[in-house]
Amino acid sequence: MAALEKIRNRAGLLIAVVGIALLSFILGDLFSSKNSSREQPEIAKINGEKILYFDYQQRVDDAVENMKRQTGQASLDEKTYFQIQDQVWDQLVNKVIMDGELETLGIKVTPEELLDMVQGNNVHPEVRNIPLFQNPETGSFDPQRVVQFLQNLDADNTGRSRQAWMSFEEYLVQQRQNEKYFSAISKGIYVTDLYAKKAAIEKTTKVDMKALFLPYADINDTTVAVTTKELNDYYQKNKNQHKQELSVDLEYVVFPITATEADVEVIVSELEDLRVEFASVKENPSYVNANSDGTFDAKFYRRKEYPNSFIDSIMFSMKEGELYGPYKEGETYKLTKLVKKENQPDSVQVSQIVIVPKTREEVDAKKSLADSLLTLVKNGAKMADLARFSEDVSSVKPAWVQLANLPYGASLAATKKGEAIIETTGEGSYLIQITERGKEELKIQLASLERQIAPSEQTRTNVYQKANAFASSITSAYDFNKAAEEKGIVKRVANALSQTSRDIRGLENARPLIREAFYATEGNLVTFRSNNSPIFEIGDTYVVGYLKKRREEGFVPLDELKPTLEAAVRKQKKAEILFSKATQALKETTDLEQLAGKLKATVKDINGLTFAAFSVPGVGIEPKINGMALKLSKGEISQPIEGNNGVYVLNVIEKHDVTPDEVAFEMEKTNLRRTLQGRVSSEIAKMLKESARIDDNRLMYQ
Repeated sequence: MAALEKIRNRAGLLIAVVGIALLSFILGDLFSSKNSSREQPEIAKINGEKILYFDYQQRVDDAVENMKRQTGQASLDEKTYFQIQDQVWDQLVNKVIMDGELETLGIKVTPEELLDMVQGNNVHPEVRNIPLFQNPETGSFDPQRVVQFLQNLDADNTGRSRQAWMSFEEYLVQQRQNEKYFSAISKGIYVTDLYAKKAAIEKTTKVDMKALFLPYADINDTTVAVTTKELNDYYQKNKNQHKQELSVDLEYVVFPITATEADVEVIVSELEDLRVEFASVKENPSYVNANSDGTFDAKFYRRKEYPNSFIDSIMFSMKEGELYGPYKEGETYKLTKLVKKENQPDSVQVSQIVIVPKTREEVDAKKSLADSLLTLVKNGAKMADLARFSEDVSSVKPAWVQLANLPYGASLAATKKGEAIIETTGEGSYLIQITERGKEELKIQLASLERQIAPSEQTRTNVYQKANAFASSITSAYDFNKAAEEKGIVKRVANALSQTSRDIRGLENARPLIREAFYATEGNLVTFRSNNSPIFEIGDTYVVGYLKKRREEGFVPLDELKPTLEAAVRKQKKAEILFSKATQALKETTDLEQLAGKLKATVKDINGLTFAAFSVPGVGIEPKINGMALKLSKGEISQPIEGNNGVYVLNVIEKHDVTPDEVAFEMEKTNLRRTLQGRVSSEIAKMLKESARIDDNRLMYQ
């Protein structure tokens, strides 16, 4: 099930905001750029439809940007980026496969239906779940915020907001069309009365019986020879059970790139050199942001609130401008300065005028309006008299806000009662007047110069030379193992890596190594095709990899399956031996106890067995016993049965037939129909994916 099912299964992968973000950008008209197709490399072909690399990558980039905008992150980690790539690909496959089906059946979504999904009476759940469309105070969906958002689409000069929304609408249309498609099929599912009654009887009928058991384990393996012909015949007959995708096995060693004591001394020295200059700086935010590995933290902290309890304990007794450090904190060294010490509240009462541009052309005009209104307030104008200029008239009424919940909380905390300021966000401008300040307590603002504890270039060079010396000594698997052993380096393995694998346990992002492994020759080091270098920089390590094995797409070779196949053939031959013995003995007696004596077998009592039981009590998973038990009549003895663990002969002692009433029949019929309908989308999706022609060449570009 593949593409379509994978999309559903991953719904919980990045829930709420993240999930929506991934889906917002991607399903545009992916195949409309026909004019430039000759100039673009082809990344894949799905049912004859070309997927061009730059089209695909644009969708990935759009999804990444939308994710960053939704989550407020400046960048995404590599794992999240790769997850986005996979989701874009899955949806591409889904779209191409489904488009053909939808077009054939004429399934569409009208403009009126789309409008209803976005801002009508039947708003789509994913629209409801977008935080931007929810009331910040109640968390409930607010359709007016959707209307406001759509009215302001063109205020974004880049045009990306409109592009994102159009792509999101296309996604909603695609999803609704898919729902109609699968719904139409599921409504055609029908369960007959006969089938329902049979199923109900099978669930309620219980059987008490005795089972003669001849275990396969009683025959010693050494007494059952398996010939090459038998092995090959079994392999050919069961070949389809042993399909394999293209994959590789790697062996590799890592050379960690870690900071030395000398590197740490340099880091501490750099901070010491900045002490005098840092102490005299007045513009702390800009200085920290320009000279630190971290960013300026504008927050004011009360006692016992600062994350570093030691710094918290000493800073409240220091004077403004004093410094402490350098000191180690986690993986950084810091030099911290007490910037301000003030009495501040946790909350303030504010009156706000919200000014939001409707179009891009209005942006400058609205900013000028905000500045003009600020001047009026400073000259004595009352906020209530200016309410007509606010997009939200109710916001002019004074209300208490928690400073910790606002991105501009520090600015409000520093604003005195009666004063007004302007704060600008992505939505527009806010003219805010402080009408009351809450209870105040002593708080401090700190500025820290940070240096990440990282290896120097010289250290990196030294480690690289070690890795290169190791790689240069390798010409065979024997050399690889011998060199690792002699140098005391732990050899690691990564088996069954597919073309789309990205992770190797213990390595941050092993994609480059995995990708190049598929272009390496079995029995050789993995190297970059561009420069033939065997040194891969992965995270904080240099890695040298060796291609131990390459498996081509198709069937697992017989040699690799030989132990498994030998066991299966041997089990089959044991079954034939025991089956023959039991059959011969049954010609002499049909009394189970006498039969057990002749065969030196055990007899097990099995009570209350139903056809639907997962396993047979005291025996294990033996579905043939379940089926035969229901088929036999009371007192009847079965012919030998070849099971999973041995050969069995059954004797039914009692059958407890419970005939379900009409209510039970109808309930069973309903349950069966629901079960079958619930499998429609996954089963149909699997069939469509299996019948699709997909040439995936992403390996060349990822």
